[in-house]
Amino acid sequence: MAEFFGALLGLGTAASKVSPAQIENDGAHVIGTYHDDLGRIAALVTADLPFAASAGASLAMIPASAARDDVKDGSIDENLLENFREVCNVAASLLNTPHTPHLTLQDVWATDHPDLPVEVWDVLAGASKRREFAVTIEGYDDGRLGIVIR
Repeated sequence: MAEFFGALLGLGTAASKVSPAQIENDGAHVIGTYHDDLGRIAALVTADLPFAASAGASLAMIPASAARDDVKDGSIDENLLENFREVCNVAASLLNTPHTPHLTLQDVWATDHPDLPVEVWDVLAGASKRREFAVTIEGYDDGRLGIVIR
């Protein structure tokens, strides 16, 4: 995970496995949904607000203070969310292997977004595999990123 984000962001990174956090529909997390070729949600990427904001900011070399302001305000602005969407799009490479169905990023939402598919909560509750990582991005705040496989 650290190598992936280090290569993507061009910054020093560190990552370690942690126990998955409880995710609520309170806007404290951002979720990327990945669909299979039949259009079903097959995987999720979850991020707490500090990681989503920091990754989105660092991708575009936006100062860490912008990410911190979003976290302090309890939401992620459209610019940083769009940048985090690109992080999730590239992260599809972590989910696709020669031995798995091809997955593509469908969309990215804050957990309090009214259009977040209800199915996301079913996938979280019934995940076959779920891993979460504490991630540090040099110069930005630490956060957590999870991968959930249906």
